Amino acid sequence: MANTQDKDYTYNLTELSNKGIYCFSPRDLRTIFGLTERQAYEAIRVLKRHRLIAMVEKGKNLLLGFAPGKVLGNPFYIATSLVTPSYVSFRSALNFYTLTEQVSSTVYVAATQKHSEVKFGNYAYKYVRLQPHKFFGYQKILYADLPVLIAEPEKAVLDSLDHLEYGGGIQEVTKALWRSRTRTFDTSEGTREGLDIAKLIQYAKAMRNRSLSSRLGYLLTLTEQAREEVKELEKHGSASPVRLDPTLPPQLKVGSSVQPECECFL
Repeated sequence: MANTQDKDYTYNLTELSNKGIYCFSPRDLRTIFGLTERQAYEAIRVLKRHRLIAMVEKGKNLLLGFAPGKVLGNPFYIATSLVTPSYVSFRSALNFYTLTEQVSSTVYVAATQKHSEVKFGNYAYKYVRLQPHKFFGYQKILYADLPVLIAEPEKAVLDSLDHLEYGGGIQEVTKALWRSRTRTFDTSEGTREGLDIAKLIQYAKAMRNRSLSSRLGYLLTLTEQAREEVKELEKHGSASPVRLDPTLPPQLKVGSSVQPECECFL
């Protein structure tokens, strides 16, 4: 790849594909192939002209190759490639695990740094900045033959409960907990039925959010799960009643009853 004449573009394409690199910057090309800055930009120009790459945002290009659907049809891969580190979570992860029926054209992603929303193709990519101590509980999976980082089922629920505006609201999180009882999850630890309640509570404590722990305890009781384990959350919950959904007006109905506040440990 020392020169970037048109006759060399298939070599550029093949080398990137062989290395499993489908999202790259000019700097990546310089590092991988030992190019000068000028050569890197010329290589990108050639690949763009042949419609073998597409720019998602400034400095970030997708390798389309001769099978563009592999990348363009994989919004999770695009989402987690634009910002590092990041992982798919919230409503998007709940839907992936069939814990919600809500389908959205926005992919919700947890990240440690602030990043503007990106719109590309048929999707929008929303990056939610988490405090460093909350950035955990994700796993690597192969999603349509490409590596993707996604929240574990337990962390997807907690992230959604922590940021209800990105999880679909309190009703969707409640449904997710209810549905989890009959779901089978493929995780890095193997296949299992239902959520790992011990891990869910361990993760909840690690979030360092007393209101979240209170809401989780209330919802676990509501969905008839982990009655004994819920006691473990008591010392990590709020000392006073908290609103079940702080994103809603205090008197707005939640489900069939009015829940302006919830006493979570009765």
